[in-house]
Amino acid sequence: MNSVNLFTNLPKKTNYFLITNLKNIHYLSGFSGDWAVILLSKKKQYFLTDSRFTEQALKETSGFEIITIRKALTIHLKQLIKKSKKIAFESDNLRYSSFTAIRKKLAGRKFVPTSGIIEKYRMIKTPSEIKKSLNP
Repeated sequence: MNSVNLFTNLPKKTNYFLITNLKNIHYLSGFSGDWAVILLSKKKQYFLTDSRFTEQALKETSGFEIITIRKALTIHLKQLIKKSKKIAFESDNLRYSSFTAIRKKLAGRKFVPTSGIIEKYRMIKTPSEIKKSLNP
């Protein structure tokens, strides 16, 4: 999936899309581990995970800059997301406590809740996905 295509379905002038739903992360990247976050911009795709899953992420994903989380996630996000930018996030999945911590650390950025953006793409199955579901 091309991340630029996702931005056409996000609110106007969105600069970043923070993806926290593991099913959506698997759909976009092929990653089957238990913890990761994807941060998309129109130019780059970041895959953030902790050291337990770095090797797995390197094997299962492509097209992402893999970042191993060694500090708080919010510190890494602050380094990646420029000030005065608009960030869309999966409001159905991101816990309120996590959201408030991110919003506090990334002051000066606008957050826009979204729902069902990637799920719309997941509903449309390719021939290979249909074949795989019929012959697991």
